[in-house]
Amino acid sequence: MIAGPVGANPGLLMPATAPEAHLLVALDHLNAGRADAALANLSLLTRQQPDFRLAQYLYANLLDARSGRPARELAPDTGAMIASLRSEAQRRWAHRLGRGMNGLIPQSLLTLPRKFRYVVVVDLSASRLYVFENTPEGLRLVRDHYSSIGRAGIGKEVEGDGRTPVGIYHVTEYLDGKALPDLYGAGAYPVDYPNAWDRRLGRTGYGIWVHGVPSDTFSRVPLASEGCVALANVDFRGLAPFIKPGETPVVLVDAIQWVRESDSDLLAASLRSQVMQWRRDWESLDTDAYLAHYAEDFSAEGMDRAAFAEHKRLVNGARSFVQIEINDLELYRYPGVEELLFVARFRQQYVSDDLLREATKSQYWRLTPDGRWEIVEEATG
Repeated sequence: MIAGPVGANPGLLMPATAPEAHLLVALDHLNAGRADAALANLSLLTRQQPDFRLAQYLYANLLDARSGRPARELAPDTGAMIASLRSEAQRRWAHRLGRGMNGLIPQSLLTLPRKFRYVVVVDLSASRLYVFENTPEGLRLVRDHYSSIGRAGIGKEVEGDGRTPVGIYHVTEYLDGKALPDLYGAGAYPVDYPNAWDRRLGRTGYGIWVHGVPSDTFSRVPLASEGCVALANVDFRGLAPFIKPGETPVVLVDAIQWVRESDSDLLAASLRSQVMQWRRDWESLDTDAYLAHYAEDFSAEGMDRAAFAEHKRLVNGARSFVQIEINDLELYRYPGVEELLFVARFRQQYVSDDLLREATKSQYWRLTPDGRWEIVEEATG
């Protein structure tokens, strides 16, 4: 671990033992014109963390400037790498300037069940991963880390495009780094891309993970992976207490919109009320009332609305009663779409005549310009 940065203000940054905190103090000094203090910080940082390439680049630049040597002509590959390192510095610095989000949360987070202790949100354009704790008093930011994303940027569409998807996902498992190629560093948390909305839009691909970095580098430049989210190995290991495979949500956002949690309360209450009315209409066996919740362009697992309606009329006509129980309700505002799209995800228990079935259901609700809620996509499993 690195000793406290030279000239650091303990109240200004994250823990002073973190390499990033050390780097940010050096950038503080540089922006204030204190080149000698910045050089001292970077000298210590590069000795303690020699695989931190951004720190090495900044240190070499300062040494060149102090020596008065003319700027060197760079090969194209080297120039591209330096541009990437500068982008990394800018993103880390932008986070430093934007810190102080006490009481604010990403607008994508509406409701989490009590059993979900934590949620992960990644701001893809800012190269930042956040972990929030779900407390009785509301969501609380517990840690954040610099992260890299796909080499081609944001918005995955097809397999092999090198982009990181935008959407609502969940961790499926943990993969130990000892059983993986060195590219993935300390390990990986795969997520369930593609989700039902991705499939509706014809998006393809697989293997979207949150993972570590190769053993010979502290961190990767902002656009570096094949579509995954990559963190420094020390930061990846630090996620372990906060991620539960099969449960923890991972929200990949193109650019986080920060709001007060109370700003989302009315929206969450309105959507929750719609989900519960949908449940009551299903239990009533009034198929017309039930189908009224579904948009004209609705689809579900290969069925359009007409086929879905015919199926439901046949099923309900054969039932004398239906009981639906909803547990562990999650509500999100879907990121990266122009329309007002929301996700309701829950454990559903269905009981009727001779059938008892329990499964996880995801519904994609649209809030229309005239204020109506309608389901446009639904998936079970």
